[in-house]
Amino acid sequence: MKSTVRMTLKSCLSLFCICTVGILRGQDAKALAKATDRANDYVKAGAYAKAIAIYEQTLKNHAPSEEINYAQKSGGSRSAFAPNNPKKLKAHKMSSRQVQATRLRLANCYRQLNRPTDAEPLFTQVFDDSLSSLSLRPDEYVHYGEVLLQLGRYDSAAYILKQRLISEPDHEKTLLLLRSCEIARNIKPLFSNVEIAEFSFNTKGDDNAPFLLDGSLVFTSDGRGSGGFFSSKSGATGRSFLQIYQAKPSEKSENGFEKPKKLSRRLFEIGRNTSNASFTADGSMVFFAQNDVNDDNTGSFRMQIYCAERNGDAYSNIRKMPFCYSTRNYFHPAVSPDGKHLYFVAEREDGVGGTDIWVSHRSEKGTWSKAENLGNLVNTVANEAFPFVAADGSLYFCSKGHAGFGGFDIFKTKWENGKWTTPQNLGMPINSPSDDISFCIDATNKRGAFATTKGKNGDDIMLFELK
Repeated sequence: MKSTVRMTLKSCLSLFCICTVGILRGQDAKALAKATDRANDYVKAGAYAKAIAIYEQTLKNHAPSEEINYAQKSGGSRSAFAPNNPKKLKAHKMSSRQVQATRLRLANCYRQLNRPTDAEPLFTQVFDDSLSSLSLRPDEYVHYGEVLLQLGRYDSAAYILKQRLISEPDHEKTLLLLRSCEIARNIKPLFSNVEIAEFSFNTKGDDNAPFLLDGSLVFTSDGRGSGGFFSSKSGATGRSFLQIYQAKPSEKSENGFEKPKKLSRRLFEIGRNTSNASFTADGSMVFFAQNDVNDDNTGSFRMQIYCAERNGDAYSNIRKMPFCYSTRNYFHPAVSPDGKHLYFVAEREDGVGGTDIWVSHRSEKGTWSKAENLGNLVNTVANEAFPFVAADGSLYFCSKGHAGFGGFDIFKTKWENGKWTTPQNLGMPINSPSDDISFCIDATNKRGAFATTKGKNGDDIMLFELK
């Protein structure tokens, strides 16, 4: 998934100020340092796309004849804030330490936006440069190892990750990642016969969180900005804010769907992310995530979970779920078909680690319980995300903590005998070294959809049918 659980999860983006980045051109050392400080502040705020533009330009200014746009080198897209036709820039001499520090910051920005092909050459330069005086933090070995895992380079990833264990042999996350390096080639597919086709309306941005509703496909996208007066951009990704769309069924279309339209303007808020719609089986209720109307006292507007009543194409009585707090992110809601249980993702101090999956139960009076963590059979010290409850009660979710192919993999578990069963990796061709997320399947357990970063355009939705 390019936007964050990375942050790191894609639809958990906090809302940040919208402003234009001043591109560096021939600045002196003092101005260069000031610009770097500004980029570092963008990173702290999660505005990675804005930081990337400055870091890229800083490297160009250092040696314009040698430093290049790493996104272009690796086949990725340019930063949304970078100049389209950069002029020849005045060089500025930086020390080896400064260059390596900038490369490392840029690599981590790419990593946060799920661009491993852009991040890898930068990490490699930093780790391979014997002349660098840069002191690497232990976690940077984990970050580099994760990127290599996403590229399917298991032996290289294992080598880097083992360096992390030198200082802390029992580091839990590193041991989990090493486990993936060891077993990835031997994971067996859960579905023996599956046909997969790409959703024909994917964009160059992120398209994910599919949900099958009355034959239509409801999903989230940040690649369909109108380009109009009110089309503000997310500072984190440089693209439009996330919105929910619906592609209704069509017998005339080869892909079986009409051109997508916004699910409802009633749910739309200008300048805010709106994502991850989940409906009860009868379609009478929808749950979704959206930036809060109140900030968290630091200027960020956290993702919160809302619900609304649905009658056909009309939505009403929109309200925030009572277990949400403005100081934390709550996202990726997944309601059980009967509407009695709401699963979701949150990053809380009382969780297992990273982003965890939680659940709230609805009473007969219609009130919702306090959030309960699903525990360490499902959650790990890494990130879990995108839960989905199938008609048979199975819980599908994605994880970077359970052993898999590299990035986020999709897993299946079920509540039996008072506990969750050991999560099963769906295996290939659903999962891959890339991020594979947001799985859904219809009531017949035959047709469904998921999102993947296997392609070149961020998250793409894939349709599947089990034979």
